[in-house]
Amino acid sequence: MTVRSRQWLSPASALGALFISALMPAQSLAHGYISEPPSRSKLCATGDNNQCGAIQWEPQSVEGPDRYPQSGPADGKIASGGNAGFAPLDVQTSSRWSKTAVAGGPIEIEWTFTAPHVSRDFRYFITKPGWNPNEPLTRNSFSSDPFCTHDGKQQQPANPLRHNCYLPANLSGYHVLLGVWDVGDTVNSFYQVVDLTIAGGDAPKWTDIGDINPGRQLIAGDTVILRLFDQQQQVTSMSWTYAGGDDWTQAFASWINQQQQGVFAGVLDAQGNITPVAGKNDLWVASDSSLQRAELSFDLIDRDPVSLSLNNLQKSYQLDGSALALNLDITSEQPLNLDVSLYRQQQLLSSKKAELNQQLMLPLNVNNPLPGDYRLVIAASNDQGVTEQFSYDFNVTLSNSDYDYVYPNQHAQYRAGDRVLAEDGRVYQCKPHPYAGWCRIYRAADPAYAPGVGRAWQDAWVLIGQ
Repeated sequence: MTVRSRQWLSPASALGALFISALMPAQSLAHGYISEPPSRSKLCATGDNNQCGAIQWEPQSVEGPDRYPQSGPADGKIASGGNAGFAPLDVQTSSRWSKTAVAGGPIEIEWTFTAPHVSRDFRYFITKPGWNPNEPLTRNSFSSDPFCTHDGKQQQPANPLRHNCYLPANLSGYHVLLGVWDVGDTVNSFYQVVDLTIAGGDAPKWTDIGDINPGRQLIAGDTVILRLFDQQQQVTSMSWTYAGGDDWTQAFASWINQQQQGVFAGVLDAQGNITPVAGKNDLWVASDSSLQRAELSFDLIDRDPVSLSLNNLQKSYQLDGSALALNLDITSEQPLNLDVSLYRQQQLLSSKKAELNQQLMLPLNVNNPLPGDYRLVIAASNDQGVTEQFSYDFNVTLSNSDYDYVYPNQHAQYRAGDRVLAEDGRVYQCKPHPYAGWCRIYRAADPAYAPGVGRAWQDAWVLIGQ
């Protein structure tokens, strides 16, 4: 422990720090997504859409500038809300995304909220007749006015929230619905796009009896087995072995359509055509068919396990500057795709994606780090679709140990002027008499005087620094 003299913050300095803290804005915790018909981001989360990037883990977080179309995300960035982290959502072709078949006319739109917030309004736009589905989504792709609007009344919405709307009568085939949730007390909105196949007024002649979902990654040599059932029992089965290369769902759907077994795979358009696509394909039979159910199973060849070595991570680091610099030495005998993340107390501090071919020196830096416990997480995937997660723990301390205790250790011994390293990584000093007695009070069930976080911590402590 470094020998030092105790110095007090002046009352003016302490009050200034508290004033600055009080001015820090609270972050909005509002998040939500369109759950029915399932939005593009929800289908990424369920695996019906693939190669989506980060949105698959947080479909509720497509947040961007508000008041579309006057402002809001730029053209070409509408589906992602202008968020670069969700840029894969902005890819737009006629076959890229799984589609939900709906009849024209009435449609019920459901939102699911992970963190509801007061709402200004909900507005729904849809692509125009004759729009080009193979170009990026722009304002010119959509009708300029919403076809459906619901007032949020500056209240927290029900969860889930359902809106009854009516699709314009002149639409059929593939269209994209854009839902905009304008929250009531921030400058942002949440954006959701829904890929729809709108049928005409006649009853469809096809019945959907199952799905081919792209969530599973196949490699050459894997076998897919399709089993078909009538009302009572299995009628037949078909086996197909993946040769590699092409998108397996589209290749498998095309193969099914060549077998002449009364079942067809693909996306049904308004004219009754069934077209295999990359991504989710539905399994269809004629409405009068005896087949009523389809099931898929897989016979997979053995995969190579994922292994790697992290050669130079230390168990402890001392801070001697304004940054924590890690230069990770990672090796493996197999090529791997890496997703590397660094956390402190469950807060993501830094992340990188990289390709590893035998050896990789990967720099990972954190500016203005705090002392405490850290965890490095490496998710590694090989070319066979096998993913393993590796976790490594280490701690970071101040280089000069400029504190007496790590709170709440030995709390019964605290005296006026003692300094403690708190859970938030900052250093606090115990106030003089008559307040010093509060410093020694600690109850795990009610840590009222815990520095920086307890409801009454300012009665006992003064913030010194990081």
